[in-house]
Amino acid sequence: MSTASIIEGISPLGVLLTLTLFTCTLLLANLVTRRIVKPWEDMAIAVEGYSAGSPVPILPAGATDEIGVLARAFGRMVWRVESDRGYRLIDQQKAENLAANLSTIFNSAADGIVTADQHGNILLFNQAAVKMFGYAAEEVVGKNVNCLIPTEVRARHDSQMHDFLERNGTNPMSANRVFSGQRRSGAVFPLNIALTEVETIGGGKNYIALLRDVSQQQEVERLIVEAKERAEKSAKLKSDFLATMSHEIRTPMNGVIGVHDLLMRSDLDAKQRHLVEIARTSAKALMVIINEILDFSKIEAG
Repeated sequence: MSTASIIEGISPLGVLLTLTLFTCTLLLANLVTRRIVKPWEDMAIAVEGYSAGSPVPILPAGATDEIGVLARAFGRMVWRVESDRGYRLIDQQKAENLAANLSTIFNSAADGIVTADQHGNILLFNQAAVKMFGYAAEEVVGKNVNCLIPTEVRARHDSQMHDFLERNGTNPMSANRVFSGQRRSGAVFPLNIALTEVETIGGGKNYIALLRDVSQQQEVERLIVEAKERAEKSAKLKSDFLATMSHEIRTPMNGVIGVHDLLMRSDLDAKQRHLVEIARTSAKALMVIINEILDFSKIEAG
């Protein structure tokens, strides 16, 4: 039997039913495929989008099948990731705020602050140090601290720094001491230094030097010493003057009192004797005052 005869034997109704059944089968297969494959496609798109930074779409987390389980697991994962990201952002903000605060404190400190590595290379140079030495921070960062020290004392500084490193920061350089510093202009000035050793995260060592220009302090101390010396010299001159004057006045006063004693032994009438007695009493009173002045000058002289 030929194909043509078979086709002729099929009625139009059979053909229609066959086409209808085939169409329904295709539609049903497509529907089943969409219900099964579409959620997986949505999950894949959501994961790819989230990894690219896109918002997570609404997923069928309420479903009771495997898709629902996967959607809920993915949602919990996203929640944890976002929570960790939020904490990291908070920590980063705190770190940035702390760094900003430390930078403000560092640059607003009244004393100069210079940090250097274990080789003596400058790492940080605050604003007070800039004013103190006359260098901009960019000019000295990366250079050795010897650029801040007079040439004639650099060898001694290197020796002391080596000793400091050998003793792990326990030698006298760790205490407040006065050294000589050199400004950019070449001027040398007295400098109080307190050196502290700090350990870095990588296990290395850095050094923080607190610097204070003591030029004015030493000048004030010098003026105080000079004023003290002048006051002591003035006091000595005053004591010497009082002692000399007391001796000089006592000699003629003894003569006056002696003459009065002689007059009292001579022939005087009552009125004359009375006048001589008054003069002699006054002279003795003046002598007492002179002796007290002399004693006072001796006490001041020690």
